[in-house]
Amino acid sequence: MGSVAAHSEAQAERWLAEGLKSAGLVAKDLAGLKGSDLRKLALAELLWKGPTVSQNWIAEKLSMRSAANVSQQLRRLARGRTLDKLPREMRSFLAGVREGQIGSRFCQDLHPDPELFGMVPAGQKLFLP
Repeated sequence: MGSVAAHSEAQAERWLAEGLKSAGLVAKDLAGLKGSDLRKLALAELLWKGPTVSQNWIAEKLSMRSAANVSQQLRRLARGRTLDKLPREMRSFLAGVREGQIGSRFCQDLHPDPELFGMVPAGQKLFLP
């Protein structure tokens, strides 16, 4: 797996963990919920529109049977299902991701200081101005 793919998957895993927590769920709860559960759909939409992960990955992580089922459920969500019935903490989490407050924090957590690990000599710029 390339570094971009690994970064995307790591970010998706973190969003999934935080999203489950904000929904009051743990991963083992997902298998017992319908594929059309609004909390699953909100997470599926977030993961599909955010980090680069496949619908197969989403189906596996959210216990949604298949990529085809994820696609179908996302189309149904786009046709007007409202997310107003989600738990308040989950709505707040989703809004934070959309506004870039949460995604940037997670992304920064994944990138250590390049000088710290000797990837860039001290004092040398990583990027051109």
